[in-house]
Amino acid sequence: MDPVTNLIMASTPNEVRSMLTRLVDFLKTQGITAIFTSLTAGGGPLEASEVDVSSLMDTWLLLQSIEVGGERNRALYA
Repeated sequence: MDPVTNLIMASTPNEVRSMLTRLVDFLKTQGITAIFTSLTAGGGPLEASEVDVSSLMDTWLLLQSIEVGGERNRALYA
């Protein structure tokens, strides 16, 4: 599954945001559960996506790699 951030390569961020807003609204009105993925750049804000649609989502999951003292772990936040 490609992340929604790949759509930025095909169009402008405003057009992508508009299309995703309509898509999420349609899916919600039809009672369809959907999973969207988004890649974030290191050091950027983790609470938002590049196309600013995180506020449309009912649940936001964050998978993060954590390295401390040479030990690598993954954390999942809801």
